[in-house]
Amino acid sequence: MLELGPTSEEEHMQVLDSACAVSDLVILYGEEFRRAADHISHSNIVWCGTINGCVNEVRGCVDADSVILVKGSRGMAMENVVLQLTSGN
Repeated sequence: MLELGPTSEEEHMQVLDSACAVSDLVILYGEEFRRAADHISHSNIVWCGTINGCVNEVRGCVDADSVILVKGSRGMAMENVVLQLTSGN
């Protein structure tokens, strides 16, 4: 979503609002989502300042029945979240 340009703030807020409506927990990473979270009043939002923080949050709340969606721009390197979660490290 880094590529959105002038509509970035509004688009991040819409995505966040939609995710919160259908999720038990929404873990965020990146300044754009941090700013969006400041404008959204959902109690199921956690913002992390690092990839490792995201991984630790996920590991702290999942069980065998959990469904996890990792979404982000290629520029945010969110594949590192998936790699860490699936490698067990």
